[in-house]
Amino acid sequence: MEKKLPALIFDLDGTLWDSSKEVAASWMEAATSYLGYDYLITKEKVLSLMGLVMKDIALAIAPEGFNEEQAIDFAKACFDHEIEYLWDHPGTPYKGSSETLKSLKEKGYKLYICSNCQKGYIEDYLHLVGDSLFDDHICYEDTLSSKDVSIRRLMERNRIEEAIYIGDTLGDETSAHKAGLPFVYASYGFGKANNPEFIIKSLSELVSIIK
Repeated sequence: MEKKLPALIFDLDGTLWDSSKEVAASWMEAATSYLGYDYLITKEKVLSLMGLVMKDIALAIAPEGFNEEQAIDFAKACFDHEIEYLWDHPGTPYKGSSETLKSLKEKGYKLYICSNCQKGYIEDYLHLVGDSLFDDHICYEDTLSSKDVSIRRLMERNRIEEAIYIGDTLGDETSAHKAGLPFVYASYGFGKANNPEFIIKSLSELVSIIK
């Protein structure tokens, strides 16, 4: 009997693409309009927030003196504009990622995305690379819960029995292990990992690891 291939579940930011520059630009546009005065946020600041849930990002980017409710309203304006902006000004997929994903698809692997982002963000990425590469996706705003819960929800929805999670941060590693999955650490991304089952220096290395 032919061995059943595990599903491959990917994080997005720092794993499949880098949109930090474009996200920073979109937040500055939205924030300046919202506040009525110039607002500055750097690519480096955005990078430091990648992987956090939306509420934590909201509190981190709100102007000084904003309470939690004001911060969330402010961030929503930024997040909503971000989705529109990235449709026409997308992030940059990592070198060789498209070819690697196509190769994995041709080998029979089912590909998924699970990210701590808002609705529409994964769709911006898929608009760039093509919807046909991935079988399904889920985000924080779909579950309003931690990433391990989102991973399990995605697996249940698609009747996935065995999977591997690929990400670039300690949060990704923790979530994968909480969901009972082995973790592949994308060391070229934005963060660190403590005890991953595998380490890759480029996405193309994934092909040899999962043979």
